Amino acid sequence: MLFRCSYLALVGGGDTPAWQSNQVVVWEDHLQQAVCQLQLPAPVLAARLQRDRIVVVMQTELHVYTLDRNPSLLLSYSTCSNPDGLTDLCPTSSLLAFPSVDSGHVSLVNIAQDTPYTDAHASCTFSSFGCSLS
Repeated sequence: MLFRCSYLALVGGGDTPAWQSNQVVVWEDHLQQAVCQLQLPAPVLAARLQRDRIVVVMQTELHVYTLDRNPSLLLSYSTCSNPDGLTDLCPTSSLLAFPSVDSGHVSLVNIAQDTPYTDAHASCTFSSFGCSLS
């Protein structure tokens, strides 16, 4: 769910799917209807929403789209094999974390500027509230 609005990112698949496994539907729960849909070339493992972005995770790649009626592709990243669809999108900034191409490493990218944080491990402080960058 996206903040206080009623948008949900739904990923197709499962035992009795409403959508195909390669589809993402952004659902407006208050109106009980789809706001937009994305059809990808491979099964989608996860999706994340931000105010103006949709992040879609597949086995070895990740795509960032605009969040509007006709989503357009903004950014694409390659990852190592990511069968669990691991990714996280910071709700208060444009930081996106996902598995790097190099197994065992994490990529941390500012998707607003498409700029990587080159030394994420040295600049992160972890607490029970998550990771903060200094």
